[in-house]
Amino acid sequence: MFKKTLLLSLLFLLISVVKSYAMPYSANQCVNHINAQSYKAARVWGIRAVNNHPQSFYAYVCLGAADYRLGLYNPAIYDFKHAIPLANDKNRLAVYN
Repeated sequence: MFKKTLLLSLLFLLISVVKSYAMPYSANQCVNHINAQSYKAARVWGIRAVNNHPQSFYAYVCLGAADYRLGLYNPAIYDFKHAIPLANDKNRLAVYN
């Protein structure tokens, strides 16, 4: 039982580390604000994420989602179009359709 608990704890830690490595901090904050329905703050964090990590798929998707929720449709389309070439896996794009 102890081994299973230890193994599950290590697996959870590994997933957390990989997820935090894959998504920059500012993009993660953007997602957190979108989940909290604070779209103006999410847009600020999204702009910061795009400026700090211009090759980040997550940064552009988050900024596009924030723009979309604020009714800024042309900037949202622009952000989503920039995110598409940064996706290194076609399955990643299917999640956001």
